[in-house]
Formats: sequence, structure tokens, C-alpha cells
Amino acid sequence: MANYNILVHFDGPIAIDHRVSVRTLGKTLDHIQSAIDRAYLDVKHGNVWKHARLKAADYEATEFVALHPREGGYILEMIKNGAESIVDRLNSAVFAAFEESLQESENEYRSLNEQAQKRLDHYRNRPKAEHFESLITKPDKRMIRAYGDRSIVKEIDQILSLVRNPKMEGSKFELGLYGSKAHPLYTFDAARAHAFHDVIVERGLGDPLLIPIELRSLDGGNKFQAPKGKAFNLETHRDFVLHIGSTEDFDKLVPFLQKKRKKQLLILGSPIVEYGAFDPYGGDVFFLDLLEAN
Repeated sequence: MANYNILVHFDGPIAIDHRVSVRTLGKTLDHIQSAIDRAYLDVKHGNVWKHARLKAADYEATEFVALHPREGGYILEMIKNGAESIVDRLNSAVFAAFEESLQESENEYRSLNEQAQKRLDHYRNRPKAEHFESLITKPDKRMIRAYGDRSIVKEIDQILSLVRNPKMEGSKFELGLYGSKAHPLYTFDAARAHAFHDVIVERGLGDPLLIPIELRSLDGGNKFQAPKGKAFNLETHRDFVLHIGSTEDFDKLVPFLQKKRKKQLLILGSPIVEYGAFDPYGGDVFFLDLLEAN
């Protein structure tokens, strides 16, 4: 069993003379710490939503100590007594994404607009949808788990951007996670880092939901960016980003932002699911249709 909990290892052009730049080291440690924080909150609360933050009392439990770096490229080990559950949570998230990145994907890419049209057509043929509050009162445990995974692996993916950089061609990054059991090092070259990234950024649309909202703002977009808005969910009492697929749909919403008194709208929207996850307290939603205005 290793005598450390977390190991990071850079090799190749990114680690010259067994050293790395301050920028490389700073970015790595910043995202390792964020991944630790995400894992801790997930273990403590059973979930970790978009805006979850550590409280003052949580910092001691997430303070890992960095040992002296050693040669062999650039190797840095981090330890903390009693942190096995945190490291196990990190490992379970990284393992799932890493294993998936090893498989060749045969899924046909479909844009969110195409998916949205199919969702809307299905609803019009069979106009039945759950209210958004069902995500709060009856949360899908798989979705909760997936959101925790995604919040962790997104931090690791930020580190991997260092070896995806064409200027660092030939570089490698290894990550060791040793909690209650040992696991082989996760090894990333540029190709594996790209595959990992592709896995965790895959997006799709969930089942349509009935969502009562008030509009906060609208942005008509441009030739490079689709329209979107910010809305207030009247069931969660949280703001969220509303993605809008066309200028026609954008025009449906504009009159209700221009009113002096904000109207309550009932929209049909699909959660934008990323890496199998959606945060009901702040996740983005794709606008499908306007159903009511009061």
C-alpha cells in the first residue's frame, strides 16, 4: 500500500530537469484541491450540487499536505490521515470516466436542437409531462451520483488541458489515488486526455418538464452563439440558464420581459444532462415551448 493518498506525476516536455512551471503546478494543485472539496461534500451530504461550498468547519477535513517533490519527471505526493473516504470517492469518479474513455464511442452525435425537436414532437403527440418539482421530491439517485462524479472529473479534466496543449506534445500526466485500496496509476497522454474530455462533456436532453418561471433576462445571441436567457424557477427559487434554440422561440419570450410587471410563465423545458448528470438547483434547461402566461 502506498504511503500517500494522492500522487501527481508529469513527464515529458512539460517537466524539464524534473521541474514544472509555476503555472502548471498552480493550476494542478488548485484543481486537485477543488476535486477534494467536491468529493468531501459528496461524502458528507450524499450529493454535491452546483453552488455547494465548504463551510469554515469543513476545511480541516480537506487539508492535505504536499510532500517534497521527487524526480522521475516531476512527482508530487499528498497525504492526510483519515481521508480514505474522500480519496475513494475521487477514485470512483475518475475510474468510471477513465474506463469509458477507453471505449470507442459509436454514438451518433445529435445537436441539442435536433434532440429538442424530437422531445417537443413527442410531447405534442402525447401531451404529458412531470412538474419540475418531481426532481426535488423524487430525485433520481443515479442523477445525484452522476452529478457528484461530474463535479469531480471536471476538475481533473482542467489539469489534463495541460497535456492536451499542442505546445506540450509528448507530455504525460499520471494520477494516483490511494484510499482504502490501491489502484493502478491513471496515465494520460494527449490522446487519452482528449478522449477523457469527450466523455465528460457529452450533453443530451432529459425528459420534458413543466417549469413555472419568471424571466430575468434575454440575450438574442449572434451568428456564433444561440439565444439564451436567465430565468427564476418558482419551484426551486433559484436562477438558471435557459437555452433557446431559435429566433422564433426567442420572440415568444421577449414580450414577457418587456412588461413592467413580471409575468409568471409556464414553460416546457428539457434539462440539459451532462455526463449523465443534472443539478435541479441550478442546471441549464433547454426551452421547448411556452404553455401559459399569468
